[in-house]
Amino acid sequence: LAGDQTGDNAGSLVFQTAVLDQPVQILGQPTMTLRVSIDQPVGHLAVRLLDIHPDGASFRVSWGVINLTHRTSDANPKPVESGKIMDIALSLDQCGYRFPCGHRIGLAISTAYWPMVMPGPYRVSACIETGQYTRLDLPVRCGNDSYDMPEPDNPNPLPEYIQHRPAEYRRWVTHGCGNNATQLQVIDDTGEEEIPDHGMRIRHRHEDCWSIIPDDPLSASSRTLYCCWMSRDDWSIRTETETAMSCDVANFYISAKISAFEGDTVVHAREWERIIPRDLL
Repeated sequence: LAGDQTGDNAGSLVFQTAVLDQPVQILGQPTMTLRVSIDQPVGHLAVRLLDIHPDGASFRVSWGVINLTHRTSDANPKPVESGKIMDIALSLDQCGYRFPCGHRIGLAISTAYWPMVMPGPYRVSACIETGQYTRLDLPVRCGNDSYDMPEPDNPNPLPEYIQHRPAEYRRWVTHGCGNNATQLQVIDDTGEEEIPDHGMRIRHRHEDCWSIIPDDPLSASSRTLYCCWMSRDDWSIRTETETAMSCDVANFYISAKISAFEGDTVVHAREWERIIPRDLL
């Protein structure tokens, strides 16, 4: 789940309700309509629905994003005319949530949401017309229907796996002191588990790094390493993949390589590169 949104809120236009005097439950798809103009031919709008706690911390409930070149058609995107006012409709992710009494409902709007969304090629400024032209509609759940659910015959049908190596999950952000480059790094390791029925041992590990200089969308880059191990008795195999992406104003640049091993012997290896036109992305 997404953590405290305070950092992202600092770079966003944020609205919030008064303190709720009673809980608000939503179930369904929030929608947003807004009147906006931007100063570049390509740009995004990201919208986040927030639960703002009494201590000021805020947590994301749902979110949605639109590439404004796709404002009328995904099949036939068109560049945005700088300064032209547009009426935009945007759907957020389906969600079910209860905003407690004493909290606030928040709405954050931004022109970027890295690394959830690859930024466009330009630094974008947006002008949003508030009032009747900008509106958030929430699927408020009224009533409190209850349903009787029978207990399952077997509440725990999965076997109890044998753990040989503990799982590991870490996620952290670093900021450079020189150019203020920001890196989000993730390590996700399932650990090694053995399936007791047949003795197969399995482990997956991936490492991700997303990097960007906040004032330079063309500095956005990513790198992903992924490894998978399988073994039983004296037999073992593994695969290793590495993927990297960078960009300029016209293209995305992709490089990838994959290696497969039986024991310590390489049985397959391949490397390739691709150049993909941005096409208003």
